[in-house]
Amino acid sequence: MLPSALCRASLCVRISKTSGYQTERTKPFPLTEIDFSGNELTVAGIGDVVQFARTQGCEATLIDLSKNNLNDAAAQSELTRLVKNYGSFASQSFISELLLSGNKICKTGAQKLIQYAHWERDRFKEEGKPPPFLKLDLSDNTVEGAQALCDELLSKRIKLCSGPAHEGDATVHLPDFTDQRPPIPEPPKRWPGAPPGGGRGGGGGRGGGERRPR
Repeated sequence: MLPSALCRASLCVRISKTSGYQTERTKPFPLTEIDFSGNELTVAGIGDVVQFARTQGCEATLIDLSKNNLNDAAAQSELTRLVKNYGSFASQSFISELLLSGNKICKTGAQKLIQYAHWERDRFKEEGKPPPFLKLDLSDNTVEGAQALCDELLSKRIKLCSGPAHEGDATVHLPDFTDQRPPIPEPPKRWPGAPPGGGRGGGGGRGGGERRPR
């Protein structure tokens, strides 16, 4: 069972969905951090958490979703909303830390998160108060070719750094990004018409062997 904090978050989300435009005028909770780590969250449940973070929890600057079961589908459909400008209660509102280590995010999901995080912050770089860089922890996932992905994104003018500390004008800091688990192997393919588990070998059946005399 998930801890009561997640239940409270889900309740807040349900209220926000039924309250309509009045939710925008509701004062957000005085939170600085939102921690849903180690809850076995999947793509099916992450939407409520993201909605809570962007509404009643929008003053939090750190969101910890590490050690869950979030994959590329979750990254592309919901988690990208966390790296963008919230804009619900302010014209410019960004989180500064998103912890996603220990999930099942692969290359495609990681690339989307990094790109959106950079693009959103780069849009406001000329503002009087530019947004903070994002510490995006994607270590201990299943990103294949992590260093090659960094090099590819840098060649596309995505300002990132992957060292232990933030560097220069990078908009996205990826600590320990090259520390990844091997990709999840695909399940074996089944040929059409093949019985589950394969055959048992030749000579099956009751009539295949000699009968012993009684």
